[in-house]
Amino acid sequence: MWLLERCIYAPWEIEQILGPERAEASLRELDIDSILAAALTPMPETAVGVVAALEGGLYMRNQLLRDSDWAGMAHSLEIRVPLVDSLSLRPLLGVLTQARALGGGKQSLGNVPRPPLPKVITSRSKTGFTVPMAEWAVGLPEFDDWRAIPLLAYPRCKWVRRWSYTVAKRFQMI
Repeated sequence: MWLLERCIYAPWEIEQILGPERAEASLRELDIDSILAAALTPMPETAVGVVAALEGGLYMRNQLLRDSDWAGMAHSLEIRVPLVDSLSLRPLLGVLTQARALGGGKQSLGNVPRPPLPKVITSRSKTGFTVPMAEWAVGLPEFDDWRAIPLLAYPRCKWVRRWSYTVAKRFQMI
């Protein structure tokens, strides 16, 4: 279920983008079983631990850190935090996954140091940055290759699906 939540295209949709033979070959080459085995070694003891391992080993590493590095380096900033280091995080895993299962979230992490972090830090709202990818994927005529694919032309289609197709098409990957 985690993979279906994080994927851009569901396995049964890839055929509409690549055609049946190329879709089958691509899924076989992807070897998702090996990717999952690597992300889940060693196997976490709880369901929350499994999701945390997948989020950290796949989504955070391959998406969030890449995006934050791009944004930070564009402005000569080092923005990675030390808690993404596996050696620093390993002693906290049990506490964090248990606290997360109980609904503790980031407040639980703030309670780990002695003394705990002040509430002004642990209870503040998230902040972040956005990139105008949705506007680019939909609004720029030079990036409208996706309009030829019915799956992508559907009005409620997510921008990332359109953009991934456009990039793949532009770089002659499809």
